Amino acid sequence: GRITVTVGVSSESNALVARRTREAQEHGGTAVMVSPGRMAKPNEAVLYRYFEAVQSVATIGIVVQDHPSESGVNMSPAFIARLNTELPRAQYLKLEDSPTPPKITQVLALTGDNM
Repeated sequence: GRITVTVGVSSESNALVARRTREAQEHGGTAVMVSPGRMAKPNEAVLYRYFEAVQSVATIGIVVQDHPSESGVNMSPAFIARLNTELPRAQYLKLEDSPTPPKITQVLALTGDNM
């Protein structure tokens, strides 16, 4: 049988994260996991374009990885919900922002059964 494979494609640039997404798909990945690249001054407009670059080439699911201790970027529950609402492939969340229960509760309240 087939197994599912989620491939980490995070990068410091939109072009590279898009290229890695295409490569993951070409090699049989069933989803890509995307964490924000480090930013000198994190802002949601730049961050949204980063995830939009993945969406623009993705034919498989996108796992939004919220791991601020590693990426240096803190994504709000509202921003995560926006990604899920506006980018149809952003269906999954890997939340690593402690404590996780309050944040996941907020994300679920905003996204319902969509994420």
